[in-house]
Amino acid sequence: MEIADLGLSSPHVKRFKKMGYSTLYPTQEEAVRTGFLEGGNIVVAVPTASGKTLLAYLAIARCVELGGRAVYVVPLKALAEEKYAELKELGVKVALSIGDYDSHESWLKDYEAVVTTSEKFDSLLRHETRFFDDITLLIADEVHLVHSLRRGPTLEVVLAKMRHKQIVALSATVSNAEEIAAWLDAHLVVSDWRPVALKKAVYCEGTLVYEDTTTADVEGTGDDTVRLVSYGVADEGQVLVFVNSRKSTQAVARRIAAKFKRAGIELDVPKVSDTPLGDELAKAMRYGAVFHHAGMDRSDRTLVERLFREGALRAIVATPTLAAGINVPARRVIIRDWRRFDANRGYVPISNLEIQQMMGRAGRPKYDTTGEAILMAKSPAQVETLFDEYINAPTERITSKLSADDALRSHVLALCVPSSTREGLLTFFSKTLYAHQYGIDTVMGKVDDTVRFLSLHGLLAQSDDALDATPLGARVSELYIDPMSGVVLRDALRKDATVFGMLHALCHTPDMPRFYLRKGDSETYDLLTYEMHDDFLVEVPDSWYEPEEYQFFLTEVKTAAILMDWISERSEREVCEKYDIGPGDLLRLRDNAEWICYAYKEIARVQSMPWQAINRLVYRIRHGVGEDLLELTSVKGIGRVRARTLYNLNIRSVQDLRTVPLERLQRILGNKTAIKVKQELGIVVSERRQQDASRDGTLE
Repeated sequence: MEIADLGLSSPHVKRFKKMGYSTLYPTQEEAVRTGFLEGGNIVVAVPTASGKTLLAYLAIARCVELGGRAVYVVPLKALAEEKYAELKELGVKVALSIGDYDSHESWLKDYEAVVTTSEKFDSLLRHETRFFDDITLLIADEVHLVHSLRRGPTLEVVLAKMRHKQIVALSATVSNAEEIAAWLDAHLVVSDWRPVALKKAVYCEGTLVYEDTTTADVEGTGDDTVRLVSYGVADEGQVLVFVNSRKSTQAVARRIAAKFKRAGIELDVPKVSDTPLGDELAKAMRYGAVFHHAGMDRSDRTLVERLFREGALRAIVATPTLAAGINVPARRVIIRDWRRFDANRGYVPISNLEIQQMMGRAGRPKYDTTGEAILMAKSPAQVETLFDEYINAPTERITSKLSADDALRSHVLALCVPSSTREGLLTFFSKTLYAHQYGIDTVMGKVDDTVRFLSLHGLLAQSDDALDATPLGARVSELYIDPMSGVVLRDALRKDATVFGMLHALCHTPDMPRFYLRKGDSETYDLLTYEMHDDFLVEVPDSWYEPEEYQFFLTEVKTAAILMDWISERSEREVCEKYDIGPGDLLRLRDNAEWICYAYKEIARVQSMPWQAINRLVYRIRHGVGEDLLELTSVKGIGRVRARTLYNLNIRSVQDLRTVPLERLQRILGNKTAIKVKQELGIVVSERRQQDASRDGTLE
């Protein structure tokens, strides 16, 4: 079946062809026969790289041709950016919405399609419950992630809220796809077909054992992972290696790079971030092997992904998060570590669904006729285990995670803004997978408990049958934070709060990531807790009677200390080296802290408490500066380093920037930057000076 036979407009058919789509795969043909292009719901559960994305684009093309509007919901911002770019290629008038959760973004209504994350989608509905009333199509990518404790509840709630729309749900192969389709009242397409055949094997002691019982010897000596990689990169092959820790990604990448160096592989290294991890990445990248994990600077991760897709890199060593991320297929996938560390249970097996996602990255449709996915066993006894638990086993059953206390707190509160009833809550929750799998009586028992919690803490008001969000509850819901975080921040409001005390209050909320204690940290942060005892805005646990709570409290103190160093203008490199964290970790911490601090300020305003000091802290976290630099950093183009340089040269305000001669500002900031700063302040710069700056470049 050809795309040209589907009744789409000629411009869309031409654009699909230009993007490389013309003939449908067998699973895509089966999907078309269900009638989803005529408006029917569908669940497509097929392996990675089997054509799910094209089905989404076909549905969107048909939708906009009929005058409808579509929303494409994905789990990750990076995936959203990828889908947005491809839909633009298709000629769809598409918008990308992945940012601020406290915004209405009414401009999105002018677009034929919106690409967003489930969290952003939900936040838009919290600001305007009828925001997506005119949407006719919802694409839910990676719908199996309803099984995820972190992202699953929000995705499930989004789907429940949109049950009256057409839903196209795209999933990995799961064992209970029929149950998911029944929940969504959808046709089901299930298949194991792949455009590139996949061979699965277990490696042990120099031998590959394939699922058809055939074997193959792997030549060479030394590190088993390096041997498998070397074998996989022959004839322009590329390899993905999955390990269970960040440090392992770097260590294994170094060993592979050393092997490639001896083989004579050497590349020109493009610019990487000025961070310790960037330095290490550049060393490995020179020989065609790199690492990839969430602690890296985002620009470095993006560079690695791009170079690998372009074929410039031969091997990536990654944590499992890459398997759920953007499209980076390889000829061979090696899963060295099939267990990961859990703080509560020690080393535990990775789920089969995750393992299958990793394996699914094997086989590049444009380059390979066969992909190869290999699990590594440490002993002959493990070979049979890996076949039984992964290669020959079905994936786990997908179940709702909406029963989690934090998820129910958030979503029940949102449903009561501005008002609801128990009957209204029952009507909504009857549409969820939670109710579909466990029964509405079980669900409402948990919902009633949640209503009592929210009422007890002043977020809901009950009168007769009505459930009305209080002003605090309504604002907490709009801010898209855990209601428990709202309670913590409300209770931490003080007129005499210190900066460290406020930073710690942010870190005490369940929404904030925390950095666990390393060897020797307990003594360091125990001493800091003693020194800062009077600054804390929450009760400090007793280290003798509550040792576990106290140790967790110390992780909050450590996280607050990192933020304190950041706003005290320590460089990113210094902070990362001092705390042994990656630039990606620091960026996520800063982003989260800024958002929670903004929520803290908004809660202070709702509670009629002084909020100005908290507001200044928001901007200090954003820019990483002392309070004396806030005015300078409010000007676009002036970051923390430039601001401190200007301040030390007695240029300390916006007015000083206005009056300082352009020539002097050019000597300090460089030609282009100085002109942009002047223009930002509304000062006209002659065309001749702009041309001179363009010719001379900057002096940075």
